[in-house]
Amino acid sequence: MKQLFKTLPFIALILVLIVIACKHDDVTRHDEQVQAQETDLIIHIESGDHLRYLHPAVFRKLVKTSKHTKMLQVAKDGTGSGAYSLALNTIQIIHRNTYRQYTTPVLNHAEQDLYLINYILIEFDDGDAYQFLIKYPRLGNNQGGGIDYANAIMESIDGETLLQKSGIDGSRPCLDGVPELVNTVQQYICETTRCTGPERHQWGEQCPCANLSYCTMPTRTCGWQTVSIWSCTGGGAGGTGQGNDGTASGGSNDPDDVIQDDPILTVPLIDLHDANIKSKLLEYSNTTIIKDKLSDLGQKIFNPNYHLEDGAMYKRLADGQFLERPPDVITDLGTEFIPEFKIGEVVSLHMHPQKAWDYSGTVPILRKVSPIFSKIDIHKFLKFRKFRTHTNEDITDNNDNDIVAMLASETGIYALVVGDDVKMDQALTALGNDPLQNPTRNWTSFEKKFNMDVLDECGDNNDCLVKKCAKFLKSRHQELDNQSLGISMYQAVIINGEIVRWKKL
Repeated sequence: MKQLFKTLPFIALILVLIVIACKHDDVTRHDEQVQAQETDLIIHIESGDHLRYLHPAVFRKLVKTSKHTKMLQVAKDGTGSGAYSLALNTIQIIHRNTYRQYTTPVLNHAEQDLYLINYILIEFDDGDAYQFLIKYPRLGNNQGGGIDYANAIMESIDGETLLQKSGIDGSRPCLDGVPELVNTVQQYICETTRCTGPERHQWGEQCPCANLSYCTMPTRTCGWQTVSIWSCTGGGAGGTGQGNDGTASGGSNDPDDVIQDDPILTVPLIDLHDANIKSKLLEYSNTTIIKDKLSDLGQKIFNPNYHLEDGAMYKRLADGQFLERPPDVITDLGTEFIPEFKIGEVVSLHMHPQKAWDYSGTVPILRKVSPIFSKIDIHKFLKFRKFRTHTNEDITDNNDNDIVAMLASETGIYALVVGDDVKMDQALTALGNDPLQNPTRNWTSFEKKFNMDVLDECGDNNDCLVKKCAKFLKSRHQELDNQSLGISMYQAVIINGEIVRWKKL
């Protein structure tokens, strides 16, 4: 026993040394992991408002491109089938040795169901600029969803060739060729955003936004991402890694290296807000209780003897189920949709019949109803959101941005969603809380503008009405201190009677 006591201090010392050694190994391994995860690429994510301030010339190019591509095919076949636009609320910026690369999500492309599509603008230091579309095939549900990096496609816009940089002697591999995906690699990437305040502080700068209500702090997030590496074919290529033509071979990220920076690296950019909204709308429209109501409304829309609105409000419960509440006003002839919002309700759904009774004259007459959201519908949605911000929400997974207002009409199914909650609050304050009983000067002016820019402009042309309504929501309004309404509009894509996706208008 004495011998045991004599050896205990020595054993304890050995154990302590072992623990210290293990900790040292853990620290060493941690340092090695951190070193292994040293950032290969830093991407700056800017909003359109920030980019307009930081690089106005670049932002103007993106706006011009978006307007051009939106009408891309109209002049060719009169259908607009090839048109698309750019989502300029989120812009990815990658800095390389000799150029900057600006990437935005693409909206409303005819191949949107098949591909995740990004637009890329490449600007060289000497002023040359080139544009491309990157199309990443979407993987089916049986493959877990996601996108297929290995079979992505890069297409030049307006015939521009990849990295056809002026003033460079020798061969230009991309002069007569096409972009080619040569590899995909995993890189440790950090993405940074600026603060939303007027000072636009970057990550690492002292920023007061943590203590202010009108702005949020800058962010930095890092992780492993798949990077696509693009080269091109044709015109003769140098595969030695010593080329200095700014194209496919060789290159360096060292700013002092005389070899040109190449090739093109792309990282897919998803408009998360748009993707989340589309997912949310698809969840709502495929929920059995809402889906059945949409079917019922569809029959009433095309019933020549039905001339009133109908609809329902939907509350999402804690278990993910939905509770339907019919409108508060029901007449002998049908339903007049006048909802009063209640806690937990996230979906307002109603329909516009083809014709409805107009009681404004001495004798009721049937008048054609516009197939789009009315100005009162727009105001109801502003009020709907404001109502929810002042209620004691008791559903765990609900938040203010989950609310939508759906409309079924003879031309389709549409939805209003929250695009900018601050602008929506400001719009409701400017227009007033009750325009029917107590119209403000701003509301009267706003109402006239809606009538003039949408209803009077289009008459009975339904396609025109849909386009003008979506444009009206995006426009800046003098009555709102030259701001937009903060509301976005979506339309359901229906195939064989089923809603398969939603697209932003």
